[in-house]
Amino acid sequence: MSTKEIVNVFVTKSEFTSVYPRSMPNATFATKIVDAVVGSSATSAAKAQAAADITAALTAGWSRGDIVYQIFTNLATKPATDADWAGTAKQMANQVEVARYYTETLNKGGTDLTTLQKVVAGVTATTDTTSVAALAAVIDTALPPASQAFTLTTGTDSFTGGAGADSFVAGFTTAAGWSAGDALDGGAGSDTLLIAQGAAVANPAGTSVKNIESATVSSGAAVNLDTSNWSGLINLSTTGSNAAGSSAVTAATTTNITASTSAASNPVTVNGGKDVAVTVTGMDGTGSIAVGGSVAPVGAITVSSTGTVSGQNASPTLGGSTVVGGTSVAVTELAGITNAIVNAAKTATNNGTVTLGTVGVTGSLLTTSVTVTQEAQGVVNTVGGVANRMGITPGAVTVNDVNASSKTAAGSIANVTLSNYGNNSSIDSSALTTVTLSGTASTSSVTSPTASAALAISRGDLTAVRL
Repeated sequence: MSTKEIVNVFVTKSEFTSVYPRSMPNATFATKIVDAVVGSSATSAAKAQAAADITAALTAGWSRGDIVYQIFTNLATKPATDADWAGTAKQMANQVEVARYYTETLNKGGTDLTTLQKVVAGVTATTDTTSVAALAAVIDTALPPASQAFTLTTGTDSFTGGAGADSFVAGFTTAAGWSAGDALDGGAGSDTLLIAQGAAVANPAGTSVKNIESATVSSGAAVNLDTSNWSGLINLSTTGSNAAGSSAVTAATTTNITASTSAASNPVTVNGGKDVAVTVTGMDGTGSIAVGGSVAPVGAITVSSTGTVSGQNASPTLGGSTVVGGTSVAVTELAGITNAIVNAAKTATNNGTVTLGTVGVTGSLLTTSVTVTQEAQGVVNTVGGVANRMGITPGAVTVNDVNASSKTAAGSIANVTLSNYGNNSSIDSSALTTVTLSGTASTSSVTSPTASAALAISRGDLTAVRL
């Protein structure tokens, strides 16, 4: 049988007639098959003309099989310069490549028309079909591999995922589901690991984790986790409480870290990581934040700290933040004065002052910008003509380029922005071009780009100082 004869046989089968019933009017058939074949790869005008031509051919006696055969024969001969049909011809060529890869290389599909339609449904004129990897990606998008769910036990587990988006879960129990000797392998696909428990989380002895792209660890206590040898981990998120102990999170410099800690009465430490975001609430005088002390992150670093204040007459000095590395660094410190304390301060005569923690930033060779924002002192209210305050004193800010002590090595920190900063703050970088200062200093305003009672700026070829 010729190809044309085969096509005429195919259009009589239920796979075709279920979509294009024999009772369907010719004009409706023409419009529908043009939409199915062409999609958005040609203009509305070109599609309308094609539908009109098909309707006329059917009226003249062509069979629907003849029409289907002629459509694809015509498209196969269209040049890349054809004003109307170049896009459609390229789309069809890409669909053929994808279908051939699926049926011949992968040896799948066969006569399963529904599956074959799914395989090529998303293929367009711009779909990349130039490599095996690109073709495989098209198939994975069209036919996502089945995912698997693995539940960790209190015993030793050895789980290996497949090509799908697999999940590994250690549920919220008093006994840790992530246990000594566990071996977890996500296989292919984009996989997730969830560890949630009330107790503190730490690496059990002898565990291995690989090919799991995303991990979320949640604890009612401290999180002390080292994922630096977890191959394939892209995103790590941890949530814990430092009320009873310190926390430390370490990851490879290819892993993005998001670490959140509450009740920060103990140190919070983060080392390594690509982009790093640390959020701490309940910071008191014994807590602190340290990022990059032993292994500096290589991406953007964001640190946010909110203090805890016991009452309007309290005068705590909150823990500070120390940051090393990053391409950019942004640190924000808030006092944590609640609405209840604000209301109490409105009528009190013995209001206290919260001293925000010191901020120290030391750049790496990658660091180009530093921004530090501390909450400003503000008037709570005026009672009887007297301005009552719940005082806030900014902490000292120190920004040092990695080569600040060198007389020959080039610096990298070019832009520094400080919004409110304490006395004896300083900036030291030979690469400085712009320093932006705003808000309040603890003792006086800045009057010079080189020195002041509140801030000293050293070195650099400043082109702009914004006060």
